[in-house]
Amino acid sequence: MTNTLGGDHSFKFGVGWRRNPIQTFSHYSGGARATMQCVGNNSSNCGGGVITSAGAAAGYVPRQAVLYRDQLLNNDWYTWNGYIQDSFSRGKFRVNGGIRYDWQTSKYLGGCVAPNVLRPDILPSQCEDATDIDAATGKKIQAFGNWGPRLSVTYDLFGNGKTSVHASYSYYFATKITLANSLGGLFSQPALRWGVNASSGACVTTAGASCWNDANKDSIIQVNELIGSPTATGTGAARFNTVTGVFGPAGNIVDPSAKIGRTREFVAGVQHELIANLAVGVDYIYRKYDRGTATYLIGTQPGEGRQSLAALYGAAQTWVDATTGLSAPYYTIPSTTVIPTGGNITVTNPAYQVYNGVDFTMNKRFSNKWQGQIAVTIQDNPQYSPDFTFTNPTGVVFQNGFSTLQRYLIKANGAYQLPFDIMVSANLNINDGATRTLSISGPGQISSGINSVGTAQTVTYNTLRFENDGTTRFKPTSLLDMGAQKTFAFRGGKNRLKLMLDAFNVFNINTITTYSSNNRSATAFTQPTAIVPPRVFRIGGSISF
Repeated sequence: MTNTLGGDHSFKFGVGWRRNPIQTFSHYSGGARATMQCVGNNSSNCGGGVITSAGAAAGYVPRQAVLYRDQLLNNDWYTWNGYIQDSFSRGKFRVNGGIRYDWQTSKYLGGCVAPNVLRPDILPSQCEDATDIDAATGKKIQAFGNWGPRLSVTYDLFGNGKTSVHASYSYYFATKITLANSLGGLFSQPALRWGVNASSGACVTTAGASCWNDANKDSIIQVNELIGSPTATGTGAARFNTVTGVFGPAGNIVDPSAKIGRTREFVAGVQHELIANLAVGVDYIYRKYDRGTATYLIGTQPGEGRQSLAALYGAAQTWVDATTGLSAPYYTIPSTTVIPTGGNITVTNPAYQVYNGVDFTMNKRFSNKWQGQIAVTIQDNPQYSPDFTFTNPTGVVFQNGFSTLQRYLIKANGAYQLPFDIMVSANLNINDGATRTLSISGPGQISSGINSVGTAQTVTYNTLRFENDGTTRFKPTSLLDMGAQKTFAFRGGKNRLKLMLDAFNVFNINTITTYSSNNRSATAFTQPTAIVPPRVFRIGGSISF
């Protein structure tokens, strides 16, 4: 389309298809796991590891036996996409614009898992058919379709190709969400537990309690050693039918209104050639990450007139740590407040993040025996948690609107050609310290509301946060690596010998990067567990032939 609308065009379009089946199989050797304990559940009473009977003074005694069935995840995800774009140039302008459409869905492919080898009567084989229909609602799981526009503009400011101004806007979406996983029950684990026994190894005397007695004292589970009816544990235990041995599917709880995660990006900047082969530039980058999915108790999801579960919590209370003297707020549900129960629903997540960054760059192409690049990034990435994005408000005030990202990154590297074709190089990285999230010891387990049948509930605060994210950071790191290389050519360049001398962490910094604990109240708070590796020299060589 040359000279159309007064300029030249480069028009492109395309379609794509991608299929991504996933099959994961998990097998539990022997179909069971036995757990032993030292008498009294005390490491001082292990008795040298001798397996003994319940009631002995020391030794190993049975604690619990858990029977498993194999797991199978079997799905198929696929997508169709298409795009159309045009690059238009006229005079000092170049404009690129386009739009992309992505459509994706998934299907459960079904399959079979074998019975448990010890108790096939209560953990029989289970088979499921392929489907994309939710059995509970009779509805087909929804697909996701998204339009993503892209636009960029470049302007040659003075018409000499040395200074350009550019801006772009892009719209992206998450690439994969597989709803079909919820249509099958084969990947859920129906773990059946006998025990937990008393700390002496004896069966507990509670009526109907299950037990593993390890009658022959070999620490291996035999069927005749399993006493009573087991307790279903593991992922989604409530969906396990103890009569039929069938594990029901979780069911699709994703509301049709739910949106997959998206990113909106805006970039604007200037590039300028200072001298021949050396250019400088500055760019501003803005990104907003939002949407995605979150799961709520039905009736407490975001929506007009609804209240989140956070509304159940009372006014903030203050805890003062006796060790440090520091204080922190925490929340509990009043002891007379009933905590609602019921089904769950997955909808669009109101939480979002905003990235702001400025990049300063210098790029020197190889000329006059040297080349180099410098890049400086100043950035932040605050996280925002509006209503409905949290249940327990404890600690949220220290996260909402604050960034944990490294505030600056400096990278510089260069190379110079010495006489005799010896090339020396250096690479410098100066990075802001990572965030260290501090806490103090909390009040532990305290009362917090009652359930639907009037039983008191508790919440445990072993630690509490007391300062905003990003307040405390590790020290910055300045890592300098250097190297020298010399290449010898033989047989007209057909064979080459390269000799290398490298030095890493030339400054030999020993900056601490991890501590044993971030709890100010703990003695391990000042105990480092990781530092930057020390200076290293390396001599090497390679032969090309």
